[in-house]
Amino acid sequence: MESFEYKVSVIVPVYNVEQYLKGCLDSLLAQTIDHGQMEILLINDGSTDNSLMICEEYAELFSCFKVFSQKNAGVSAARNVGIKNAKGKYIMFLDADDMYAVETVKEVTDFFEFVYDEVDLVTYKIIRYQNEKALPLHFRYNYLIQTDVYDLNQYEYISQTTINIVVKNNKDILFDTTLFQGENQKYGIECILEKMKLGYCHKGEYKYVIHDESALQSEKYSLYLFEQHTKIWEEFFCRYKEVPRYIQGLVLANYCWQLIADCIFPYHYKDEKYTEAVQRINKILNKIDVDIIINHPQMDMFHKHFFLSMKQNISPTVIFEKNNMLVLINGKVIYKRNNMEIILNSVNIEDDIIMIMGFVKSPIYNYIKSCPQVICVVDEHRYNVSVFDSINSYYKTKARTNNFFAFRFFYKCSDENELYFIVQQDGIEYDVHFYCVSSAVFNKKIGIDSFVRSQYKISLNNNIIRVSKISKKKKLALELNRKFLIDPPLEVYQIRKKVINFLQTQKVWIYSDNSNLGIDNGFYQFQHDWDKEDNVLRYYVYDGNKEEIINFFTKEQAKHLIEYGNCIHKILYLRAEYILASFLDIRPRNPFANDREFSYYRDLRQPKTIYLQQGVLHADLRWIQSAERCQVNKVVISSQYEKNNYINKYNYKEEDIIATGMPKFDHINKNSEPKNKILFAPSWRSYLLKRSTTANWDKNVSQLLKSNYFKKFTAFLNSNRLTKVLEENNLYIDVNFHPNMKSVLEFLKIDSERINIITDHVKIEDYIIFITDISSYVFDYVYLSRAVIYFMPDMEEFESGMHFYRKLHLPYDKAFGNITIESEETIDELIRIIKNGFFPDQVFKERMDSFFLPLSNCSEKLYQYLTKEEQ
Repeated sequence: MESFEYKVSVIVPVYNVEQYLKGCLDSLLAQTIDHGQMEILLINDGSTDNSLMICEEYAELFSCFKVFSQKNAGVSAARNVGIKNAKGKYIMFLDADDMYAVETVKEVTDFFEFVYDEVDLVTYKIIRYQNEKALPLHFRYNYLIQTDVYDLNQYEYISQTTINIVVKNNKDILFDTTLFQGENQKYGIECILEKMKLGYCHKGEYKYVIHDESALQSEKYSLYLFEQHTKIWEEFFCRYKEVPRYIQGLVLANYCWQLIADCIFPYHYKDEKYTEAVQRINKILNKIDVDIIINHPQMDMFHKHFFLSMKQNISPTVIFEKNNMLVLINGKVIYKRNNMEIILNSVNIEDDIIMIMGFVKSPIYNYIKSCPQVICVVDEHRYNVSVFDSINSYYKTKARTNNFFAFRFFYKCSDENELYFIVQQDGIEYDVHFYCVSSAVFNKKIGIDSFVRSQYKISLNNNIIRVSKISKKKKLALELNRKFLIDPPLEVYQIRKKVINFLQTQKVWIYSDNSNLGIDNGFYQFQHDWDKEDNVLRYYVYDGNKEEIINFFTKEQAKHLIEYGNCIHKILYLRAEYILASFLDIRPRNPFANDREFSYYRDLRQPKTIYLQQGVLHADLRWIQSAERCQVNKVVISSQYEKNNYINKYNYKEEDIIATGMPKFDHINKNSEPKNKILFAPSWRSYLLKRSTTANWDKNVSQLLKSNYFKKFTAFLNSNRLTKVLEENNLYIDVNFHPNMKSVLEFLKIDSERINIITDHVKIEDYIIFITDISSYVFDYVYLSRAVIYFMPDMEEFESGMHFYRKLHLPYDKAFGNITIESEETIDELIRIIKNGFFPDQVFKERMDSFFLPLSNCSEKLYQYLTKEEQ
């Protein structure tokens, strides 16, 4: 301590954190270390709220606080100010919205004293808190178990990336101010490189508090991450001919979560630039040892093989033997298995036809170009089953990681059948091990290894599917007798009994829409079908406030409104013939809270789900809506484009498509004359929201206000030039944001009297021009042949994957209007359309006129289709 005034300096960068700052500073005051041994450096980084005032108040009251101010330059520059002014023997870091446990500073610095000559950095536990609940620990704490010194040449997977560190007061090592991502882990690496050891103190705790404004929460996207992180790894990897294994493990720890979060690849880069970016990742992976990848404790096995297949400096060898399949690299076996894994997505029987859908899941297809031959053996007879590219090749992420092969198998059953599968590869046949997803009904965890469909019992045992025809009496007994269910909730047997005995002779149809988006195709079909005299009981599901929708229904219809998720809904759902839903999320189509709850009833007869769609599918949502994933029976379409899309990209069969047109087109009058109004209807953005429940989204204020989405839309609507255009042409704009984006409205201030914010249901025929971004709402105006402008203010963010989806099946250059990025461009395009007499350009008009199938009486045609199918 001779050359230092304090034992420790705690550096706290401060920027607009008035809401959290006092909690942080109070946690420092609560530290058990003698406050005379600790200085706390508060670095105000140009805050514009009350943060500086709070810092100064604490400094006046407590001598351990020292305040420094600078113009906003970022957290790294602020920490560097702290390092340069620190007078403690040790330096610790604390973000102004986080806290320390009370004993942290004393315990970790006392421990550092014991190991001073061995290490240059000591770490301690970091625990993430969300809504005051502690989240699971990082996997590094599988290694950092007790207070000790750890040799990083032996513990290559510790992966210290966060700021829960204590370092020696070494002013030669500073934070990289060119980085706004990954700066913590780069600084940490620099501090340990000389000794390649770190100390760990078990008694300390850094409390990382997750909230909307947390930097790590708001910037986990490739748009921000790719260049920043790639720069770090390229810089370190260039220093070494053989990269330290600890740094290799650190890279993989980052790639692991980035792959799952779909932010490893810069999708916003185009053509050669994207190819070069992937090659940069390849070059980094080339310097990572094979065993570092294979033995990584956190990474999924299939993702390990994905990264291995990206290495360009290895030549894997795949060997198929009679009892084994192997992958070798440099003569060492990295994968070995004696059977093939098939994942069962669904097993069902309808009209004596058993249908089995699944996919072959093996990492060997990351290394070979051939595909497997699937063979189904039924009562000694062999049937070759064709395979196709599985959407599950995008394994646990939206990036393609593996090559899995899906299949469908159909077979007309007799009284007794026994089925099993074989996978043939390179002339060698391998037995199959089944794994069942929840939709395949079988669930050993809760005791369901058989179920009943039609007049058949289907069971799975030892990878063999057995089908047996049974009597109605035995069927009822089997459905009722589920005493072997493991740990069912109390209501399960009651609901099962009511379902089995409920309305045995009367049919039930259930209709639903997304309550957030208002009435839609489910409502329109319900209204059409209501008066049919066909012995069908019809119910409409609502989710939310019943009073908001009840006026759309007659008094008798209102008696058939059922609240989403209640007991009646569950019983009706399980006895329904059809579910007609315009929305595919779990709410409101499925009344069960989660897969586990639903699993207790999956063995009962399931309804046929008819997907009415909420709009024409033009966004790439294969990972949700493909035939393998979404579990619908039929899809209603209105155009040949949709049919081709669902068959060729989503792997539906032609018989799965109902080409009657969506019911809402019965309610759009193509001959209606528009008014002098323009509709501006932007879609939603998931990256500007946080999900509070399964179906509802809440605002993320800090992200919203600084986004291009908000700033450019606001600039457009508040443009004096736009107001002048509207006045000169006697036009008005109605602004109708997506219901998920209602949070925008409280911040949106519009001065022009010619621009109105509307939140109610709009009559689409009233508008002469339609302006949107990625909304499928545009197809209503395609149907009307009205002029369209695509105003896409955050194209780069969208293409990088920050939204719920990042690609469109129908790209802008093949769509129905010109695209603009800036507000002034949009006004220019609006003026051009006005001068063109409000008509769409000829190229867009031709696309519009040829897009839809002939549409008339859509609801009646759909009704006739469904009733005919039931006969």
